[in-house]
Amino acid sequence: MAVGRNGTDLPGWIETARATRLPGITGFAHGLATSLGDVITGLTVHWSSGGTEGAASACR
Repeated sequence: MAVGRNGTDLPGWIETARATRLPGITGFAHGLATSLGDVITGLTVHWSSGGTEGAASACR
């Protein structure tokens, strides 16, 4: 999903993860679901802050 930028697949993945009933996976899926729109955007939109990374620490 992350490599292919297929954020629209996330709701289906969350449902599958919840169905596993594995504590670590279901907890992670729940956390993703609480900010679903933001996570989908992050997995879908091609954007990088690479040009600004490290700039704030360089000012110290």
